[in-house]
Amino acid sequence: MHSSKRGLCIIISIENFTPKSNFNQRTGANIDLDMLHRVFIKLGFDVQQHQDVTAVSACQVLAEGL
Repeated sequence: MHSSKRGLCIIISIENFTPKSNFNQRTGANIDLDMLHRVFIKLGFDVQQHQDVTAVSACQVLAEGL
């Protein structure tokens, strides 16, 4: 049985933060990203992945996805 895609899933994963943010590196973020990608593909979504984007870039990605 084939059906059309359910929609778009945008995954934004941040592993490496800028030094001024005072956040530590998220070790293992790539594993989370891979697992989320697999789940949403199985659920029938088109998936876009974006890694280590700035806040401005993340807003642009989301606006383009609308």
